[in-house]
Amino acid sequence: MDARAPTAEATIGSGGGRPALERAHGSIRLAVGAGPTAGSTVLRTAYQQGSFKVLFPRRFGAAGIEAVLLNTAGGLTDGDRFAVAAEAEAGTQLTLTTQAAER
Repeated sequence: MDARAPTAEATIGSGGGRPALERAHGSIRLAVGAGPTAGSTVLRTAYQQGSFKVLFPRRFGAAGIEAVLLNTAGGLTDGDRFAVAAEAEAGTQLTLTTQAAER
C-alpha cells in the first residue's frame, strides 16, 4: 500500500469520490466616453463579477481614467477563467493595469 497523498491530477476527474479542485472565475466590463468638457473622460459602464474586481485609484476627469484589475482569489492556476471587455470612445483615455505585490 502506498501511503503518499494523491496528486492533484489523480484526484481531478478520477471518479474516486473526491471533489474537483475549486477554480476562480470572474469578468470585468468597462466603457468610457467623452465628458462634458473638451478632452475629459467619464465612466459609462463598470461591471465586475466573481473574484475579478476593478479599482479606480485616481480621480476621473481630463487626465482620463485608470482602472486596476484585481484577482481577489490570489494567483492564477490552471482552470481559472477571467474575461475583460473594455471600450473607449474616440478622444477619451482609459488605462488598464493589474496590481503588483512586493515584499
